[in-house]
Amino acid sequence: MGAYNCINGEPACASETYLKKRLYGDFGFDGYVVSDCGAICDINSHHKITQNEAESAALAINNGCQLNCGDAYKWIKTAVASELLTEETITEAVERLFEARFRLGMFDEECVYNHIPYNVVESEKHTLLNRKMAQESIVLLKNDGILPLNSNMTIAVIGPNADDKQVLLGNYHGTPSSYTTFLQGIQETAQTQVYHAKGCHIIKDEISAWEEHPMREAILAVKRSDVVVMIMGLNPSIEGEEGDAYNGISSGDKRDIELPLSQQKLYDEVLNIGKPIVFINVSGSCVSLVKQDKTSNAVVQCFYPGAEGGSALADILFGSVSPSGRLPVTFYRTTDDLPDFNEYSMENRTYRFFKGSSLYEFGFGLSYTQIEYGPLIVDENKVMVKVKNIGKMAGQEAVQVYQYYPDQLDKPVRQLVAFKKVHLDIGEEKTVSFEVEDNKNLFIRGYKLCN
Repeated sequence: MGAYNCINGEPACASETYLKKRLYGDFGFDGYVVSDCGAICDINSHHKITQNEAESAALAINNGCQLNCGDAYKWIKTAVASELLTEETITEAVERLFEARFRLGMFDEECVYNHIPYNVVESEKHTLLNRKMAQESIVLLKNDGILPLNSNMTIAVIGPNADDKQVLLGNYHGTPSSYTTFLQGIQETAQTQVYHAKGCHIIKDEISAWEEHPMREAILAVKRSDVVVMIMGLNPSIEGEEGDAYNGISSGDKRDIELPLSQQKLYDEVLNIGKPIVFINVSGSCVSLVKQDKTSNAVVQCFYPGAEGGSALADILFGSVSPSGRLPVTFYRTTDDLPDFNEYSMENRTYRFFKGSSLYEFGFGLSYTQIEYGPLIVDENKVMVKVKNIGKMAGQEAVQVYQYYPDQLDKPVRQLVAFKKVHLDIGEEKTVSFEVEDNKNLFIRGYKLCN
């Protein structure tokens, strides 16, 4: 799928460089390309590279975008009549699309997909897999020893995301038959009293004169508890993509990376009470957690984890599973660390080009156990490292190989080139090996391999 944006002046869904030359040429891609929804019309209406939809459609099809999500391709006949596009090129695109359908078995009655019964969709096996995936996606960012929680501690579960189903599923999803919210997962696992209060609206800061302020209920719950689990952050109505109609705040974009003001106020009030805090940030993207990192006892990043997300979070919080997630994005300290949103250069963007001091770097994540890295070995294009679980709990370790490019202006500062996730029982040791194209300037989790 092609994106909405341009790359070096070429629209991603109609790029001769990145579709024709790179994707089909260099990579030998034998599938098909579909545009993101409305992206072809963007070429003329927003990028101003073409004059109209017919020109946009012709540019996209000629450069290898065979399928359009949107209505730009209804202008194909006009493009042909204007001699911008040939019937032969259209035929090639249609043949590629039908080839994909044949390869998927759409016209084959014996296709294995036609014989899968519907009752396997939410089978026990798939539900367990859902839970396992959710467990492995949760990232422990800070822990002063408060986690895993003692199941006998009285807990206050506070925050607008604690009992909200929509933060389990994110944006693109089906409809599960059952859900376990974060609150429900904690309630089902804890062995003692669990108090709950929403505390504030996800983003709305103003309270009507006739409304009871939700923060009062939260303060009462916190004062009666041994530990506070604050489940806050964002939801799919706050962050999305271009033109998300349901998002009335910024039409899919975020204005900054700060927690909404309503939640900042709630956090400060709870912090002032003086109880230990486990802060759970729920979001699909970076949120500035500088204050939470400084003042909470533990910080956990929980992305939109699926229908079993509540059970998975409880598994992590109470220690039946050691956290093994690693950040797939950089968590910056402030919006001021980022370039202007209208600047499309990669300079100072993402972990690959960012030169500042991040709060939690790409690939970061803590565990309940301790992994020891042994001798590092480089044998031509093979990299090997021994890892041993010297802690008191079985767990998984994500071994990551990075390459850095010192003082090369056309190269990223660093780049992940390989990773493997390995399970290690208590005392178990394994040798993890990787194939790399270039063995220069490599390091694994901070261990420098070679110069």
